[in-house]
Formats: sequence, structure tokens, C-alpha cells
Amino acid sequence: MSDGFRPDLRRSFRIIIPTLLLLLLHLPPAWASPPTLEFFHPPGAAVGSTNTVQVPGKFEPWPPKVWVDSAGVSFLARTNAGEFQVNVAAGATPGVRLIRFFNEAGVSEPRPFAIGAGPEILEVEPNDHFAQAQRIERLPVTINGRLNKADDVDSFQVELKAGQTLDAAVDSIVLMSRLDAVLRVVTTNGVQLAWNHDFATLDPRLIWHTTNDQSVVVQVFGFPYPGSSDIRFTGSDGAIYRLKLALTNSAPVLTHGVDSTATPPPLVELPLTLENAIRVPGQLHRVRLHVKEPGWAAAEIHAESIGSPLDAWLRVDDHDGKQLSRNDDHNGSRDPYLEWQVTTNTDYTIVVGSLTRQAGEDHRFRFSLHRVEPAFTLTATASSMILKPGTTNQLKVVFARLRGFTNAVQLTARDLPAGISCEPVAAPTKDGEINLQFIAPTNAPPYQGPFQLNAHDQVSGQDQPVPFLLTGSSSDNGVPGGYRVLLADRTPWLWLTIPAPEPVKPAEQDGKK
Repeated sequence: MSDGFRPDLRRSFRIIIPTLLLLLLHLPPAWASPPTLEFFHPPGAAVGSTNTVQVPGKFEPWPPKVWVDSAGVSFLARTNAGEFQVNVAAGATPGVRLIRFFNEAGVSEPRPFAIGAGPEILEVEPNDHFAQAQRIERLPVTINGRLNKADDVDSFQVELKAGQTLDAAVDSIVLMSRLDAVLRVVTTNGVQLAWNHDFATLDPRLIWHTTNDQSVVVQVFGFPYPGSSDIRFTGSDGAIYRLKLALTNSAPVLTHGVDSTATPPPLVELPLTLENAIRVPGQLHRVRLHVKEPGWAAAEIHAESIGSPLDAWLRVDDHDGKQLSRNDDHNGSRDPYLEWQVTTNTDYTIVVGSLTRQAGEDHRFRFSLHRVEPAFTLTATASSMILKPGTTNQLKVVFARLRGFTNAVQLTARDLPAGISCEPVAAPTKDGEINLQFIAPTNAPPYQGPFQLNAHDQVSGQDQPVPFLLTGSSSDNGVPGGYRVLLADRTPWLWLTIPAPEPVKPAEQDGKK
């Protein structure tokens, strides 16, 4: 009995249908899209622990695959979308891991997950009020928490002995959180004893000394980041934090390597480090630097970065007292930095002052002078790229020469899959952009994985990876201008996606019916 199909059509279907099935097996589902990873809750874990971690984001389909930038941490997807079991090995190195989620359609931007060296616990609700504070049994400890709703306040009760000093610090924005946190210490009756909003970064830290045995309550609350016109305390899925509580010495001890307030200024040589404070309005600190060899020198102040309220400025004068250079803010920080070219047997005077003329014992600073060498910087402008089979794609790198650096530099790509090519490119003789061309053959199989760009100094023979900077990048994080300071601010690992080839349409049957 005939099946109703002509023999030539039957033969065509025998060829076409298996081919289509093979293509479908290598294609992502029609509804697949690259994962969007936002943050983790809890945002960190202890060495040697097993944790349930919630991951808001878009994952179609579930689960995505997970890549971690270094060993010791593994993610096991749970049945529920957005939930993982995270295992931290007993031998894992404490620090921050950068995590990516990926599937056949693409990859997420890297996001941080912190690994702590000491004990860690979770914040437990209800703890909104100082009378409902979560009791902390021992210090030191890191508390992983989240402000879940608007006007949320998390409270933690700590027992202190006379003479002890509490060191409380929050990591939040430095972990790409949406929380601009505030810290305060109150009595068990709610009387405020100390508070801090910003310390070395927008994240707070406070150090508080007690003269008697007492119970105190440490509270975390805050505002949305980036800021908004709403003046209410914030709360959201992204308002994550790590509160670190420890006992510490009562106050930092200032070390005066030289008396920088003396007249005439003391004579010093490279390198130099000293600590001091601007104690009275208008006070200046000076040192006279004698240089024996030509080259480049750098002067920098750490004040904001060590929690000081000092907004410092920094100036370099030549041996005749003529100003050579001045700076009061550098690289998005209130702390100044400058460098200049020095000549043999020449004296320079370096001056430190307060921009606002505010002063006091707490307006301390750390000052350093040191040599810097000619060098170069390279920064990738994207953390990932898609390269379709049979096509070419570009990855742009920003190149800069510093302090008269003239050596020839060549860029190459490493760890690419078989068949993918990228010709080495020489860096320009001046600052500029470098375009690296990646080529995939028409038969390139689907691929997802990390690779690196390497910069080779052809004179010194030294190599250095080309990083992607997470600071300043607003890609997929919803923060205009991005983040200024992060615990992990760069990655040398870029990402390559080679999607499956698009299905080939069957050839028409020469008009036959």
C-alpha cells in the first residue's frame, strides 16, 4: 500500500529531517538569553562552609553554568531558580572571587563573592529595633545581611568589657551592593553612642571605646545607591552587606619619621613614609627632598583612605620655591597624588595642607615619597565578546605610556579555542586605542570560556595581562557611572562566546510538487 509520498520526496525527507534534528541539538532553546547576574545573598561565606545562596537575576533556561575565577569555591544549582548551594573548601584562600554565569546564548558580567577567614553568621529577623537586637555571642565575626524592605534597620547586640574597643565595619558598595550604609552604636535603651556614614569609601566604619562593662547595639541602615530623591531608609534585594565586628586597639598610633612642621623643613631622601596630623587651621607640613639620581618621583597622601576627615592638598616646589605641581583630588578620591621628573643633585620641597582649613588630632594623614619608573597601562573596554562562525569581531584596548616609556609592546591573545585566531598587534608609539581582530572559521563549534590578552614588553621581556576594570563600568549594574572603589576592581579573564551556527534552510525542490 502506498503511503502517499512520491519516492523522490521520501528520499529528501530522509536527508533533511536528521540534519535538522542534529542542528536543533546544538542550538540553544529559542527562548534562551544570556544570564544577568546581579548580586548574591548572602554576599559571602567562611572558609570550609556550605551555604544556601540566593541569586537574583534572569536565567533562561535554569540552571546556568557557573565560572569562578580561582579555585576553592563551587556552585551547585538547586531545583528552585535563583538558588545555589555554595561550597567553600577548607583550604580556600580568603578574599574575593569573581563569578560569571553562562549558557549557550552568552555570559553575565563578573560579580564579587567574598570569602572570609574567620567565623561568619547570617543576619536573622526580626531585628529591626534595638530591643529586638540579634545577640552576637563572640567576636570577631562577620555578619552577612540584607535590608529587605524600606525603613529596615538591622540590630546586633554585643557584650563589651571595660577598656575594650569595638571595631565595626561594613562592606557593601565595595561588593557592588545597592546600599549606601550607615553604622551606629546605641545603648540597649536606644541612646546613640557613636555613628559613621562614610569611612575610607562610601561604606562606614567606626571604632568605639568603652570604659565600663556594658551591652551595646550595633545598627545597620542606609540609603539607596545610587542616590534618589527619596529620603527614607532603603531596603531591597540588592541592599546586601557584610558587617565585620572585632575588638581592636583603642586608636592608631602616629609615627613621626621626621618633624614635618619644623622650620626649616627637614632634609629627606627617597623613599620616605611618615604619619602626622594637621592639628591647627592653616598648619602646613613640609619636607625637603634631596635627589641623587635622575628619574621620576611620586608623592601621595592617604587620609580619606584611612578614615581621616582631612581633605588634603599636596604641592611640589623647586629649589627656588617655584611651584612645579599641585593636586588635591586623584582618581575619584579626596586623597592627592602627584609625580614629577627629578634631576640629579636637586632639592625639592613637598608641602601638605588642608583644603578646607579644618584641623584637629583626628585630621591625620600618611605621607609617602618614592620613585616610580616608566611604564605603560592597558585596559580592555569590554569583559566579553561574541564571535559567530565565519565572522570577524574586534576587541578594543586602551593604551597609555607613562613617564616617558618608549619600549615596544606587543599584544597577543591567549587560551583561545582551537581554530580561533587573533594576530599579534604592536602598541602605538603614543597613547591610543588598539583593535584586536578575532576570526572564527565557518565550521567553528559552539564555545564558552575565558581567555586572556597579554602585553609583552619587547625590551625588558616582561609580560602582563590586560585587565577589564569593574570600577567605572555601568554595564548591566544599573549604576550611572559605575562604582569607584571595589574589593575586586579588575579581572584579567575576558570571555569568548561562539554561538551555534544558525540552521541552514533546506534547498527548494526545483519547483517539483
